[in-house]
Amino acid sequence: MIIQNRLLKKGFSINLLEDARLEYPKDVWEDLDKEIKKIIIDNLVYLKVSPYGMFLNKEMNFCFSKPFLKDLGDTGVIADIPRVAEEDKISTRELIERFQNKKIIFKDENVSLIDKETSEAAILGISFGKDSLLSYGVAKEIGLKTKLVFVQDCWDIEMVHKLLLVRRFEKEFEERIEVMRDEIDDISSYKRINTTSSEGIVGSNAMNGYMLMFFPFAVRYRANKIIFGNEQNFNDFFVNKEGFRVYPSYEQSSEWMIEQNKALKEFTNDKIKVTSFIEPLYNIAEVKVLFSRYPSIAKYQMSCSLSKTRKRKEKWCYYCPMCAKAFLYLKANGIDPKIIDFNKDFFGKEYEKFYPLFNDRPERVLEKPKAVRDEQLLAFYLAFKNGCNGYLIDKFKEKFLEEAREREDELYKRFFSVYDAMSISGNTKEEINSIYKEELSK
Repeated sequence: MIIQNRLLKKGFSINLLEDARLEYPKDVWEDLDKEIKKIIIDNLVYLKVSPYGMFLNKEMNFCFSKPFLKDLGDTGVIADIPRVAEEDKISTRELIERFQNKKIIFKDENVSLIDKETSEAAILGISFGKDSLLSYGVAKEIGLKTKLVFVQDCWDIEMVHKLLLVRRFEKEFEERIEVMRDEIDDISSYKRINTTSSEGIVGSNAMNGYMLMFFPFAVRYRANKIIFGNEQNFNDFFVNKEGFRVYPSYEQSSEWMIEQNKALKEFTNDKIKVTSFIEPLYNIAEVKVLFSRYPSIAKYQMSCSLSKTRKRKEKWCYYCPMCAKAFLYLKANGIDPKIIDFNKDFFGKEYEKFYPLFNDRPERVLEKPKAVRDEQLLAFYLAFKNGCNGYLIDKFKEKFLEEAREREDELYKRFFSVYDAMSISGNTKEEINSIYKEELSK
């Protein structure tokens, strides 16, 4: 299989059966010199296409120079394969073997690096999930110059709502949010490369890909940081039947950010690194800090992407685990879900299947680590103590109240602690930890 890329006026395309494009704001892309564009494109195309090698029976011929980040990407894919296997219900060992034995060809071995001067500034991808909103609030409070980037990667009702949020957010906070269009994941629909119609493959090398996608902004705005929304939850895992660790998203773990920064130190001559300002927190603590300290930012939260069942006037579908999680953690922290335009009571019987506490066989890998169940045990306990009512609260009292009371101190310590963040350093770590400890002590 031949994989080519093509330079476009505002970005580039990956040429397979069809073109899959990535487009930047015109001034951002034009500001890059040609050599930098080539380096970014070659590395990004390899990162996004190479995972499909685990399904192909033919060699992959990349018509460009060997990218510096090849080894980083390959290592990340192998660590993520257990998740792909879990989602697609296939053998982990077989996928690893197929990926490792795939024949890869490049035009030549001329590896290129990026070396551009940067300053103390950051690029933050804003999705309007609680992660990016809290990251923005913290960055603003500590005085870090931050450029916001919104990635338009779908064209459905979810995007209608999010683009409205972009405009409202820009107006209220006097920010200019850069919007880029990402069609690269469309290649997952090309039967020629996704030969097994894998659903899990779409997420492989996702965060490594975002890292590269934000590089044009980092170069344009001389930013030395790319801020991700990688929280403590991404360090949790479960072990599958073959004995492999399955992470909900290994690329968002603290361990992987360390590996990314090792590679970036050489790739950018120590000029750009990735970090996560929410790495010290679990979900439930994130919600507490965000809505307590930054309520004007928090109200923009939109963490639901199941667009098929969403009505045009609603930004929540009311039929997915993301909706359940958003509702539960707000109630656990004594916050009215109507603040985020969430207008249904998710403690009804019909929503039971969306909570791992009551459903020991959740569909999504994200809900399968035991820590998710325990975090929800604590959340339901706090919601109960806050006087919440409903079918699921009654069921919690019947089945789990005794366990929650016995484990209260243990659970509270685990999920409301401020953890040591490997991706944050120096005065920035001290400032951020101070904010979190102040809010979580209330």
